[in-house]
Amino acid sequence: IRTNICIGVFLTIFILRFLLLPRRFTCYYIKTLVNAIIISTIASYRGYTLKGGSVEVGIQSTKAVVQSSIVIMIFDLVITNLFM
Repeated sequence: IRTNICIGVFLTIFILRFLLLPRRFTCYYIKTLVNAIIISTIASYRGYTLKGGSVEVGIQSTKAVVQSSIVIMIFDLVITNLFM
């Protein structure tokens, strides 16, 4: 039982010292904000420039998701390299 307590204390200290750094929280918040802006901007642009009927809605939705995913991966790489 004593070793379980020591392991629990060690994990708690490890989490508090290395995983919950304020710099990482700043990075997480900035990533979240940038991702939200990217998704909403690309989806809004695709919806605004829509021409056609209901078939075009599905095509534009797919394009918006693919473009958002690619742009998010690029910005995630850039932001991570800036903050880490």
